Amino acid sequence: MYVRFKVSSTSSNGYGMKGMVETIRAVAAASAGASISQPAGTTMFQVVSNTEAGGWTVDSSTTSASYTYSNWTGNIQINSPTNKAGYQKSFRVVTNSSTSAYSSYGALICSFKAYDGATSRYEGYMSYNGSNSTSTNATMWMPNSGLYQSSLTWHFSCTADYAYLWFEHDGSRNAFHNNFAGVSELQSVPASYLGTGNAFFPAVGFYSGSNNGTYYFGTSTTNTYHDYFTHSLHGSWPNGDDGPYDYVNANNIQYTGQGAFTGNDAPMQLGPGYYYNTSNNYSTTYNYKPIFNGDGLKVGALVPAMYFNPYRGIPFTTLAGFYYYEPVERTSTSYLAMGTQTKQSEIIYDDSGAKYTLQYQPTNFGVRAFRSE
Repeated sequence: MYVRFKVSSTSSNGYGMKGMVETIRAVAAASAGASISQPAGTTMFQVVSNTEAGGWTVDSSTTSASYTYSNWTGNIQINSPTNKAGYQKSFRVVTNSSTSAYSSYGALICSFKAYDGATSRYEGYMSYNGSNSTSTNATMWMPNSGLYQSSLTWHFSCTADYAYLWFEHDGSRNAFHNNFAGVSELQSVPASYLGTGNAFFPAVGFYSGSNNGTYYFGTSTTNTYHDYFTHSLHGSWPNGDDGPYDYVNANNIQYTGQGAFTGNDAPMQLGPGYYYNTSNNYSTTYNYKPIFNGDGLKVGALVPAMYFNPYRGIPFTTLAGFYYYEPVERTSTSYLAMGTQTKQSEIIYDDSGAKYTLQYQPTNFGVRAFRSE
């Protein structure tokens, strides 16, 4: 299930939060082929694809929301079983602050939860510093710019295996923060890891963010914008007991931009680096390449996000519902030469016919593809 929507900025609609909550509620629990009425609190709502069911359950205990100007308490939590018996993944969306300065602090906090049976083993904020501070834009996967802005078109895509939330700035080619946050099932997990004799959790949170105070991609020497995993794993860890039910919670593990392996991190850093004023990341020599089709023509390449580290006992797995996408052969390190300035929200198809929506960063080389069935 994949939808696009805008939220109402009126005080009676919580300056955007009512539309966010009601859309997630409707889409997450929708059946395949469902016709969804426009949720309350939205000013535009489009079901782009309803081939697959939303596949999630709304937690009744955490769906209450107050949409008043002075009390930003809107929140929703959805959950879905993983491929491991008794283990559930959860995605929570909540407003950032109770401040009345909604124009500055109307950002969202998203979090990933890991459940073993009815027990919550771990919850991790999808933000660089793991808190809900309102002091800088850097603390959120989404900057504190207000989710209600008329220039924002929101996207929500989910099936039983994943849930991804992202936004785009309408008509802007200079928006630095086209970010995303979501939860994904891990694909190709070995059967032994799905047994009852260990605590391996077969799903992760996945999101983007900046680790500087202005949410920019970086400077001429340092990139500060990355994709991250938030996750819970078992054993095989320097500070763990290495028992079969030993959990190690490792929020904010950087996936992109600084090399292939950091000794104390999991997983290996295999994602592409992002580029903005940064000479050593995602240049013409450090980026994915397009591929050749059966006619010998270059076509865009879908590259999976890999969750993997043999040094920490993590098998080779990939995320569901997500790819990095490389549409062209790079001939210049200028982002203006990337050839994707008109690709925002374009629909593409993989070899099996599955549908994906492109999300590109207007001022860097990074292009993402979210499954949109």
